[in-house]
Amino acid sequence: MAADRARILSDIIARTVLALDVYRRADSIVLYAPLGREVSTATIREAAWRDGKSIYYPKIAADGVTMEIVGITESSRFEPGALGIAEPAGETTDLITLADLETLIIVPGVVFGPAGDRIGRGGGHYDRFLAGAPRRATTAGLSYGFQLLDHVPRGGHDRRVDFIVSEFAIHRAGVEAPTPARNTADQGGTPRWTY
Repeated sequence: MAADRARILSDIIARTVLALDVYRRADSIVLYAPLGREVSTATIREAAWRDGKSIYYPKIAADGVTMEIVGITESSRFEPGALGIAEPAGETTDLITLADLETLIIVPGVVFGPAGDRIGRGGGHYDRFLAGAPRRATTAGLSYGFQLLDHVPRGGHDRRVDFIVSEFAIHRAGVEAPTPARNTADQGGTPRWTY
């Protein structure tokens, strides 16, 4: 995908996320630093600053397996982490620190399915991470329309997301008909789900 197209579609997806009640209610938000042309979270981050939300990014721990979070400020530095993905410099903590907060966890993926299943890059980092998510956390996958499949295989340790936001629609896990996105000016691909 061309960089310009990825930027346009990422902006549509981000604006859809920012219009969600779950975003407005969230006290804190966990974002990811995109790798390559993954859906960008920069617009969401900038809005979260303005809205006074606490912002966190994941960081792979020294063991190479555990993923924890780092709270950031507008002056935080990012550096390449163990997997080559940008991570904030700073002290890590685990998701349990957010237990008393309404939290929105934004999750990347290679593909997503209608039940909220996802396939990541194969390391299982997000599955282990989400297994420790507090009760008041809501999870959302960000996806381009072409990443939405009719079926995604699911293993015993895989964790589903609560909903998926694409440039076309908001897909609530396990719900047959997705809610159309408010901004669908650039269709960006051929969806396989019925809208």
